Amino acid sequence: MTANLKTTYKNQDAGQIYLRRVDSGIQVYGTLTNLPSDSLLNINIYMSGACINRGKVAGGYLNSTSAPLSHSRLSFSSPSVIKVNRQGIAKVDYITTDISHKKYRSNSVYQQAFVVYPIPVDDKDLSLEKTNTRIACGIISQY
Repeated sequence: MTANLKTTYKNQDAGQIYLRRVDSGIQVYGTLTNLPSDSLLNINIYMSGACINRGKVAGGYLNSTSAPLSHSRLSFSSPSVIKVNRQGIAKVDYITTDISHKKYRSNSVYQQAFVVYPIPVDDKDLSLEKTNTRIACGIISQY
């Protein structure tokens, strides 16, 4: 599976994320570009699979039962924080057992959305309104 991400404000290519089955689960990996330089950002899978309106309609976090997660537990048991270098490039690479690449499973990520967004500064920033700034978005599809 793959997701081609675009920035939400300038609609620039922001790279690709790939998902593949490995012995220990699903590997999520790729390189993202055109991100705010020297920053820490979150990347999570959202359940509506929509990137319109600057990614604001992507829904809530997806978990293994296809229900949104609370902000206190970011998606899956995997790293959701990415470090962006001076050139605006970030690497994503982790393995998770919380998602499925199969279309008809309850924890399937097929046609869901990867969303990149700022890390909340403190607990007061965890409200949906404050974390709703989406930087990049891409729909997961098969290749």
